Amino acid sequence: MRRNVTSAAFLASDLAHTMDSPTDSGDPSDSDETSDSTVLPTTSSASPPEPNLSADLNAHSPHRPGSYELTGESKTNFQGAVLRRIRATKDIPVQDVLRGDTGGWVAGKTLPTGGPRVTDSAWVSGNAELFGNAHISDNAEIGGGALVSGNAAISGDATVAGHALVNNNSEVSDSADVRGVASISENANVNENARVSGYARIFGRAHVHGNAQVTEVTRVSDDAEVQGNASVYGQAGISGHATVSGNAQIHGHANVHDHSNISGDTRLFGEVEEPRDPETITVPGAKTETETGTGTGPAVV
Repeated sequence: MRRNVTSAAFLASDLAHTMDSPTDSGDPSDSDETSDSTVLPTTSSASPPEPNLSADLNAHSPHRPGSYELTGESKTNFQGAVLRRIRATKDIPVQDVLRGDTGGWVAGKTLPTGGPRVTDSAWVSGNAELFGNAHISDNAEIGGGALVSGNAAISGDATVAGHALVNNNSEVSDSADVRGVASISENANVNENARVSGYARIFGRAHVHGNAQVTEVTRVSDDAEVQGNASVYGQAGISGHATVSGNAQIHGHANVHDHSNISGDTRLFGEVEEPRDPETITVPGAKTETETGTGTGPAVV
């Protein structure tokens, strides 16, 4: 590159002498002045502009940096993360946040991996904490005393509030709502319009989506899935590769596992034994309510 610039300078100088030759006064000083005035602009124009790394980063990023700054208020949380309180630098209408409003706590504006921690119109409010490699984007909100850490991702119009905990590689997205003392961990995914609250635990590779509701002291784990308009509450457990869908309700101490599939308008509560096949569940002493009626004793759902 340096060789090209020098060559361009010499060519420009020669061209200047050629163009000036018909009117050359013979004064060496005039000749040098003409040469210098021609070479300098050529050399300057050949110099590359200073790179705008920030603009380049934003051009290749699907999200824009969040509208906030870090205040002087700081603390160290129970996991040893140093957190700073945030303050809005402009109005965020979707969050009902005005410029100057203070928010929750973050472990810096930049992730350890280099990306932004809070982007778009996302907001951290109240005493919520966002740390580790966790990040929030779109119109999502983390509020109350919620803790979001690990590699967790909160996006869309999702809300994490109360004293909920979202960590590891879990995701909460779309219009999902997680609150209470609920825990979303490992590789779990809660999305669409799903609601998780109470002391519910979603972990493993479990997936809660649709309009499903999981609450109270329930657990959904392994590769289990709760979807549709299904609801799981009480102290029920869904595990293995089980699926609960439709308008099904699982509650009490019911335990649905293996490859069980509960759907339709089924209501199930009790202790569930090993299913004989993926479509049949025997529930000794349990009560079931389906669209055909209510029964007691060993039930097959």
